[in-house]
Amino acid sequence: MDQTHLHLLTNHVSMFALVFGALILVLGFMRKSEELKLGAAVLFVAGSIAFWPAFLTGEEAEHKVEEIAGVSHDDIEEHEEAAKWGRPFIIILGLVSAFGLFKFSKIKAIPKAISLTMLVLSLFTFTILARTAYLGGYIRHSEIHQGAAAGAADDSGKADDADNQ
Repeated sequence: MDQTHLHLLTNHVSMFALVFGALILVLGFMRKSEELKLGAAVLFVAGSIAFWPAFLTGEEAEHKVEEIAGVSHDDIEEHEEAAKWGRPFIIILGLVSAFGLFKFSKIKAIPKAISLTMLVLSLFTFTILARTAYLGGYIRHSEIHQGAAAGAADDSGKADDADNQ
């Protein structure tokens, strides 16, 4: 297994942790369950940690796929920039969630302000990482190019929206 394979294997973990963590956290609010809020915090910390293998293997994956015909360097760069933009938010989410876990161990509850902060951060971070994942799909997944054939794509590798309407 090389770093490109590791990148592809790990890049979804943070996304799933954010989605399921947010759903569990909302359920925790609805049921007034500290255990569910605790579970969400654990998922957010795990998602924050899981972000790093995907992020750190991205550069090696870039070098490998750049050699493949039809892969756009601009698409790779746009994906990379989106990942860099999301990095501070997933770090902050992980730290806030870890702090919530620390508080839970002291008072057997995650304070409401921390829980709400985790929810807002998780939803915002998810939007950033979802865009990052979407842009990553443009690198090798022609099926997300709005049904465009490989020859109908412009220089950036993205289909011309005017042609598809």
